[in-house]
Amino acid sequence: MTGQLGWVLDAIVSIWLLVVVVPIVGLGAFLWWAGRDIVQDSCPNCGNDFQILKSTLNDELQLCPYCSQPFSVVDDKFVRESVRFSNESTTFGQAFGDFFPGSKKGKESSAVVDVEAEIKDAD
Repeated sequence: MTGQLGWVLDAIVSIWLLVVVVPIVGLGAFLWWAGRDIVQDSCPNCGNDFQILKSTLNDELQLCPYCSQPFSVVDDKFVRESVRFSNESTTFGQAFGDFFPGSKKGKESSAVVDVEAEIKDAD
């Protein structure tokens, strides 16, 4: 009888392995990876503690989730970044030219448009 129903026993064991053991091993592997990938420090601007993953870092400026001030990560420490502002003025076409594909057809216009608005109450 056990020879004919041995496949049922094998199926039960296989399902048990898939349902119980694989998620436990997967969770353990994720926690090991996350523990090696986390950087925890305090913000150099406001002093609040927070964590970020190294894998989410890129060469761009990072912002503190509490004070929104820029910082960078150097040797697993948060370092204050200076804010860079530009004195150069930009025109509407330079700032939003990518949104309007037809605006780059040949010559550019340097016309100035003066707009006045009047606000009236609904009364």
